[in-house]
Formats: sequence, C-alpha cells, structure tokens
Amino acid sequence: MREALKELGLLEDRLPGWRLWREVDANHGCAFFQFVGYDKMKIPTVSLPQESQVDPLLGTPGWTKAEEVKFIRWLARQTAGNILEIGCNDGQTTLELGSALPNATVYACDYTGPGTMCPEQKAELPSPATLCQRARHLPNVNVLDCPSAALDYKKLGDISLVFIDGDHSYQGVKADTEKALDHFVTTKAKGKRFIVWHDAYEDAPSWVGVLSYLNREIVPFFDVPRVAGTWLAYLEI
Repeated sequence: MREALKELGLLEDRLPGWRLWREVDANHGCAFFQFVGYDKMKIPTVSLPQESQVDPLLGTPGWTKAEEVKFIRWLARQTAGNILEIGCNDGQTTLELGSALPNATVYACDYTGPGTMCPEQKAELPSPATLCQRARHLPNVNVLDCPSAALDYKKLGDISLVFIDGDHSYQGVKADTEKALDHFVTTKAKGKRFIVWHDAYEDAPSWVGVLSYLNREIVPFFDVPRVAGTWLAYLEI
C-alpha cells in the first residue's frame, strides 16, 4: 500500500499527500483505497512505555482508564505547547493534564447542547453543571462549551497535542481528525506534536468508527500505532 502511494508521489511529504487524497475524495467521490487494498492496512501495536506509568494520578479515572490517562500525560509532557481535549465530560482527564502541565493551557471541549453527538452517546453528554467540574477550578484550564466542529484553532494558541475522545462515529472522528491535521499543516511549533485517539479497539460496537477510520484514511499516510493494553492510538507529527 505504501509503495503504491509512493509511486503516485503521495508520500513524498505526508501531510500534503493526505490533503491531496482528501481533495480527490471530496471532489470526485473516488473510492481510491478500494483499488489499492486499504482493507489490508492494519495499525501496528506498540508496548505501553513503563516510564509513562510511574507517576500516580490525582484521582480515579472515569471513561478513560488509568494507564491511558498516564500515557496521554506522558506524551503531553514531551510537548512545548498547549493541549486540546475533545470530549472532556466531567474533566477527570483534564484535571490530570492541567495539574501535570501548569505552564500549558488545557482547552477542554465538550457540548451541553443538543444535536451534535451520535445517538448511541447521548447518555455521555455533560450538563452545564457537570461540564469539566473536576478541573474547571484550575487556572490553566479553559472550558469550551461548544461542538468540536465550531472550534477555531487559531484562537487557541499553540496547540501541540490534541486528544480526540468526542463523537466516536466514523464521521465524527473523521471531522475532528481532519480539523486537527489541518491545524498542524498550517502552523509550525517547537517540539513534538501529537494527535491521540481514544476508542481505537477491535470488536467495538458497529457505530464506533475510530479504528475503521484510522485504518482506511490515516494509516496509509502516517505511522499510527496502537498502544498495547489500551484503547489508544496516536500520531506524532
């Protein structure tokens, strides 16, 4: 698969190659990967780094497991910019990130309004009272009560890590990922930059499209490993 893309000149620079594929797909409805075998592309698995698990957490994790929160925090500490968490719910992961990175701004995005989440996730919607309630007291946490589609990355400052844990449907994760990648395409930052996805796991319910989306539209262009023993996948840019 990668050799086929390389021959077409799509992998000489990964981000422009990805954007070219998006343009072709949007304008022509071209099922490109069906002809070159996207279904054979599978995300590799890497071991959970032991050094990421050393420091204890402040609280008890909720939707995201302890080892996953620790890994995200470990990645975040390798960056020099701010953090965007899409799908913060009551803010337990936000609390860990904000406390571990006092010099960075953690933007915690979720939406208390109707109509943007896939039906199967309606029960996960926070209320205005519970939105990021565990972390909103931190001075470096900025709570954004809005659909992720309405985010303006230019107003968020230097984002170095995006944690995507909002709408788990194929189209939902696709929209969040494309917006994050567009940001990284058009901006330059010091240090490492990451996108981290939650719910990238085998045997997920049919409506959870994270792994399917990554296999089809991201893995052919980027090195995106899953982390063993977790539901996480990540991309270093």
